[in-house]
Amino acid sequence: KLPASAADIRDMVALSDTLLMATDGGLVLLETRGTEDPGDDYYMVFTSYYYPLSSDDVYGLGVRNDTLFVGTAAGLDYVPVADLQNPDSWTHYDGFEVGDTVHIVEPGRNFIGLAVNDRALYVTDDTTYILIDSLYITDLFCKGETLFITAFDRSWEGQTWFAGGVFLSPGNGSVEAIDRTNSIKKRATSVYVDSSSRVWAGFGWCWNYSVITYGAGLGVLQGDTWRIVRLSELKFNKITSIERDDSGTVWIAQCIGYYPYGVQGFTRDGTTIITDSSDYPNAPYRLVKGPDGRVWAGTWWSHGGVYKIDFDGSIILHYNGFISNYVKDIAFLSDGTPLVACYPNAAGEGGGIYKLVDDSTSVLFTDIVTMMDDIEIDGEGRLWIGGAGGCVVLGDDTLNLRMSEGLPSDNVVRLVKDGDAMWIGTSNGLALFRDGSIQMTFLEGYEIRDIDPSPDGKVFVLTDQGLALLNPEENKILAFYTPENSPLISDLREGYLTSALLVDAGAGKIWVGTKHGLNILEADFFEKTKEGSGPYVYPNPWISGSSVQRITVADLKTDDELYLYTLSGKRIDLYGLDYIKRGRSASFNPGRLASGTYLLLIKGDDGAHKRLKFAVIK
Repeated sequence: KLPASAADIRDMVALSDTLLMATDGGLVLLETRGTEDPGDDYYMVFTSYYYPLSSDDVYGLGVRNDTLFVGTAAGLDYVPVADLQNPDSWTHYDGFEVGDTVHIVEPGRNFIGLAVNDRALYVTDDTTYILIDSLYITDLFCKGETLFITAFDRSWEGQTWFAGGVFLSPGNGSVEAIDRTNSIKKRATSVYVDSSSRVWAGFGWCWNYSVITYGAGLGVLQGDTWRIVRLSELKFNKITSIERDDSGTVWIAQCIGYYPYGVQGFTRDGTTIITDSSDYPNAPYRLVKGPDGRVWAGTWWSHGGVYKIDFDGSIILHYNGFISNYVKDIAFLSDGTPLVACYPNAAGEGGGIYKLVDDSTSVLFTDIVTMMDDIEIDGEGRLWIGGAGGCVVLGDDTLNLRMSEGLPSDNVVRLVKDGDAMWIGTSNGLALFRDGSIQMTFLEGYEIRDIDPSPDGKVFVLTDQGLALLNPEENKILAFYTPENSPLISDLREGYLTSALLVDAGAGKIWVGTKHGLNILEADFFEKTKEGSGPYVYPNPWISGSSVQRITVADLKTDDELYLYTLSGKRIDLYGLDYIKRGRSASFNPGRLASGTYLLLIKGDDGAHKRLKFAVIK
């Protein structure tokens, strides 16, 4: 029922059956008239044309002593609630200059807290105190005679960087940071004080790496320190890697938006472990379990390097003596010696794989870089290096694997050992290397993000569009999970799933990290939702503009033949759609097809037929 001119709702105040809304098109009044039927609702809009409202651009609302205060782009107005619809009852507060915008109105018992431009004010009947000047005020909350304030600095080209925090003023004009530690350097966005006088605050990411220990999320003040609550499960945390140590703790590497946070552990009894804040692995890119069962973290930060994390979260080792401390991956030789893959620094220096001789010394192992994304040691002790140029295997002889050897793409992004075999994830599909050659491929057209074989022989594969479950012994895709058909969270519009997957067979859980948080799925969920036997097509529907450029038909028989038809019966030449059939799967590019529903006819050598429908949306 809101008019088109009032699309942005900034604040609301409820008065019995009446709701007042501050919008960009005026002050909107909505009366429900005591019923739940929207047809009984009545609304009206207060604008400067009919009322002495200082501006139609309304930001903040508050009620004190039966008086409504309205903050606008041109100052502050107030009116008795009982006379709201009487234009003669409105008054404009003259204490501000032309151009002052009142963003927030927070009435207290005997005062009003106001956010005006980049100032926080404490206003009584007699005095106006300027508590904070030149910080962007994000929230105000009154508790008794005390005003709580959250603010941050946006002075550097409008961005949010260093200064800010949570402050309080007891009403005498003084103001202080309430945690007394580093509040001046945190981006605080909201504040609330509960009935037990506990202070809660919301925090956003902060660029300054020295305060990343606070991170983003919901915090409660404990003594002089903020305790972040359920950080990994909050939306907008990008999960970059997941690993489990031998104590059963699952460690999560995460970022806030596009900026680093650190590593957090979840024990099997539900306890949360935060890594040592005095020397924490900030900007973690990859977590890897070492030979002794402890987790190592490789970080993507100029001063980062590698960390070894003990079971209790303390840092056993931090080494950052590489020429470039941008660590892409870590692998271990048969004697337990770590190999560290470093990406070149901003000057193009330091790329290569280094052997960590001891806690303070490293030597160059190989300078083969190939824009590397991953390294792995196979059962024969050979070093596998994957990157933009394909895959290089270093042993007694050097082996090069590219598309000419059967890879779906020359861009190798993930290598995972599976017994005597090696899974090779690329930006265009997955390959299995076994007995000296590429044996089979899966998921062509999908970018592989992570791979985790399960003890029962199945393989979970994380892609840019969902989570696949494979049975390699039968060359079969058992199921493909997305937010539409499973509890996975995230946003398909962003190509959402990141390089973070862990199958914890002992706990019966599957851990999946996305750009928007952490999924913890019970293993029996997958048994309940597998696809039925026989061929099936995915993605269905295929949506133009998505990162998946091909449609795949899975679980075919080796001799099956495919034919494509419109619903009207017109046959379409699949080879004109770049049709490829490999083993028990086939794929084609539907980009030339018009929007609509299509029929795939599958003919077996035994004369059996099966029909599959799929849709194309453009």
